[in-house]
Amino acid sequence: MNAGNPMLYGARELTRATSSLHAEAEGLIWAMQEVLKTRNRSIQFELDCEQLVKLIQSEEDWPSMAAEIDESKLCCWHFWKYPSFIFQDL
Repeated sequence: MNAGNPMLYGARELTRATSSLHAEAEGLIWAMQEVLKTRNRSIQFELDCEQLVKLIQSEEDWPSMAAEIDESKLCCWHFWKYPSFIFQDL
């Protein structure tokens, strides 16, 4: 529990990602889909990939990541409020 709020942790092995950034994005998409299955619609995601956080929060065009960024933003619309993404330096 974090200040009375439950914390969820998850892990998944990805073996076919073309880069570590793609793997981080695919992991985030999986995490959002799993959270949505629990009907939790208000959440904060903490990531250890600052570049991915910046890509999601900006309108910057990055063609090699377009599919992953679009899918993550699509998942975001299923939450009551747009999830916050925080860089957590581990």
